[in-house]
Amino acid sequence: MRVLFTGSFDPPTRGHEDIIRRLCETFDEVRAVAFINAQKAGFFPPEYRLSLLRQVCAPFPNARADAAEGYVADYVLREGIDLIVRGVRGEEDIAYEMQMADFNRKAAGVETFFVNALPGFEHFSSSEVRRRLLSGEDVRALLPEVIAEEIMQNWQKNRISPR
Repeated sequence: MRVLFTGSFDPPTRGHEDIIRRLCETFDEVRAVAFINAQKAGFFPPEYRLSLLRQVCAPFPNARADAAEGYVADYVLREGIDLIVRGVRGEEDIAYEMQMADFNRKAAGVETFFVNALPGFEHFSSSEVRRRLLSGEDVRALLPEVIAEEIMQNWQKNRISPR
């Protein structure tokens, strides 16, 4: 079964990495796709997000990173995806995610499964990483080990910032 794990991955967190790992243990193919909203400036440039996501997916032979614009439903139909998976950290995520799941079911005929963040990961979010970076804090504990140093070094040297 081919599953799609979507997000902004701006940047990928340890929570994202954990969900990718868990999905890879269960499904044949996992696509982690950074959806780029052309109407909204991301914190990190799209090509850098994809590079980071590829590094996070690299240890998992059945995971592949991608980036896309537009609707998730269009990607599902174009790529032959069987199931959408969304990570949820708590009740605040559920209402929005259920609306999106309903839209994707109607538009592409695909179901969405929700995967709970494991205890300890419920506060790991890309927005929290960005907030801490902007306030000068060390964010290594929130990031996958394979990208933590790179993000910290690039941030300190180059101040990679919103486009």
